Amino acid sequence: MGIDITIRQTAAKKKVLPLEVIVGEELVYGAFDGLRTIPGETGERDIIVWHPDHIGRGFSVEWKEGEKRKVEMRLPLPSANDEIRDFYEAVERIAKFWNAGIEEGGEKADLNTFMAGLEGVQETNDRMIIEMAERVFMGEKDGSMTMPSAVWQLAVGKEEAREFLRNPEKFGPWLHDRQMVDAYYAMAQYYERSGKIIGSFVLPTDTPTILPRIPQVPFGFVDTDTGVPLVCDTYEIRFWDSEEEKLFALMDYDAFLDRVDASRCERYDGDCFLVEALPLEELKRVAGIKE
Repeated sequence: MGIDITIRQTAAKKKVLPLEVIVGEELVYGAFDGLRTIPGETGERDIIVWHPDHIGRGFSVEWKEGEKRKVEMRLPLPSANDEIRDFYEAVERIAKFWNAGIEEGGEKADLNTFMAGLEGVQETNDRMIIEMAERVFMGEKDGSMTMPSAVWQLAVGKEEAREFLRNPEKFGPWLHDRQMVDAYYAMAQYYERSGKIIGSFVLPTDTPTILPRIPQVPFGFVDTDTGVPLVCDTYEIRFWDSEEEKLFALMDYDAFLDRVDASRCERYDGDCFLVEALPLEELKRVAGIKE
């Protein structure tokens, strides 16, 4: 679910919408590359916008340099209440710059009426957080709900859901704190070997790293040869020497999970764990390299 807004410039003499008007004085932007958002870049069709002081799920703006005609904006829900306010303010800022009307969900809407609905949407958002938490908490064992967010995706698991059921106001700070973690978010690279699709993660030395407990092919990934959703046969992990800048070992991902020291790991979200910065000697031990 989300809020979908279209702003059209209808004046005979149209003016360009600068990026600075979209982000204002406080927001930042980036381009989604299929796995995560690259800050400071613009995509071919749209950008992701968020506030660095309360990073939420981000809202998308379909915009390109030189845009004069229209922008389409989407805020996913549930989100952080601060981010809902950011979205509303951005809509108002763009509409006033263009002296344009707005459409909400494809229907013409009055800007003042739309802005007056901010508090009601925030209250609805709190209820949506609780409903989401209920679905996760009462769902299948070890189930989680994955949601695209401003910087990278996050997953609400049962532990998080239990907290949000009691305290929906903690959802926004959780989104921010998780995306502020100073770590490398490992994403699998997929390739074919001996007729099988292999998913390969990289774990660098001396670098806190976010890794999945159970690897899965991201939604939307397809086999380039067949066009059908990609199916991965097995996963592996490669160890990278950050000082020498080279790979030095490879092992099966499940074997890695069995061998890595659990005391050096902590929960990150419903799907992932955070491995603390491990030195070269420790990664060699995990990989079974004897010297």
